[in-house]
Amino acid sequence: MDIPPETDRYIKEMIEHSFDLPVSASTLSLKLLASKDARLRLRNKKNLLEKRLMENATHLDQYKAEATMSAQGLKRCVEEKESVVTRFVELTDQKDKLQKECMLYKKDIERLIESCDFFRKENEELRTKLNVCNNVIAICYEIESLKKDKEQLRNNLFKAEEEVELIFEENKLLERENKWVHKQVNKEKREGCSGFDSEDGSITCVKERETKVIPEEGFNKSVMEQMIE
Repeated sequence: MDIPPETDRYIKEMIEHSFDLPVSASTLSLKLLASKDARLRLRNKKNLLEKRLMENATHLDQYKAEATMSAQGLKRCVEEKESVVTRFVELTDQKDKLQKECMLYKKDIERLIESCDFFRKENEELRTKLNVCNNVIAICYEIESLKKDKEQLRNNLFKAEEEVELIFEENKLLERENKWVHKQVNKEKREGCSGFDSEDGSITCVKERETKVIPEEGFNKSVMEQMIE
């Protein structure tokens, strides 16, 4: 590859300048232009790098802010997670306690159901006994009523027995009187009294007997009516 003569000459002069050899003015001017051009490029590159650095610094600040926010958010998340874990543990303990209480309540309910069944059976038995007691009370009332009726009948029987005794005594008296009358009649017959007189005497005796018996029969009727009542 062929090198341009200006470039070849510039390279040679640069080599000579490095050995402190005299250099031509054109070479120096070219070197100055090259230096200015390099300086300009360096300045532009510097500005570009500074701009990039500022942008990077801005991005870094943004990243720092985002990282800070993320760290704060992460911290909040960790705190919330710890709070959730703590709450979960508390709820788990509470759940265990509630399960134990539910088991106790379940056992209590089972015992109450058994007690209800027992009391229901006992209530039925008590109702049966109450019905029996009511029947017994009714029978007792009936017995008391029968006792009163019995007492009344006994009193009536005593009265009737007393009246029968009176009637029996009166009948004895009547029998004695009848015997006496018969004796008198027979005596008169034996003594030979007249037919008229004997007939009159017998009629008189019979009338007296009828007068004595009639009130007794009325008395017996009143006694029988009282007994029937």
